[in-house]
Amino acid sequence: MQAQELIAALGRRGLKLYPESGYLIAEPAHLLTDTDRSSIRAAKADLLALFARPPADTEDRVEIRADATPESLIDVCRKYGVGLRIDPDGMLVVESYGKAWRALVGAIAAHVDEIASILLTTGDGRQFSVRRCDA
Repeated sequence: MQAQELIAALGRRGLKLYPESGYLIAEPAHLLTDTDRSSIRAAKADLLALFARPPADTEDRVEIRADATPESLIDVCRKYGVGLRIDPDGMLVVESYGKAWRALVGAIAAHVDEIASILLTTGDGRQFSVRRCDA
C-alpha cells in the first residue's frame, strides 16, 4: 500500500496520522490494529517524505465566490476530492491530504454550521465522503 493510500485508509476509519520529531503519530491510537502498525512501520520512510513535501499547489487554484453557499462549497469539495465529515465530538473535519486550498478552507469556516447541518442530514448522518472522479 502506498503512503497516500495508507493515510486515506486510516482516515476513513477515523484515524489521523501525522509526523512529530521524526516519528509518526496516529490518533486515536486505540483504533490501530496490528496490521495498521505493521503497514505504518513498513511505509515509515515514504510517509515521512510525503509529510515533508510541500503541497503540490502553493497557490489557490480554485476560485470561491464571496457569495458561495454551503451547498456549492460541498460541490467544490466533491469536484476536487476533498472529504468532509463530522467526527464523534461533533467537529467538522476537512480531509484533504494536500488538496484543500486556503480559499476553500476559509469559505468552509465561514459556513461551518450550515455545512455541518447538511452533513448530518445526508447518508448515515455521520459521514460524507467524497472521492475524486476524473471524467
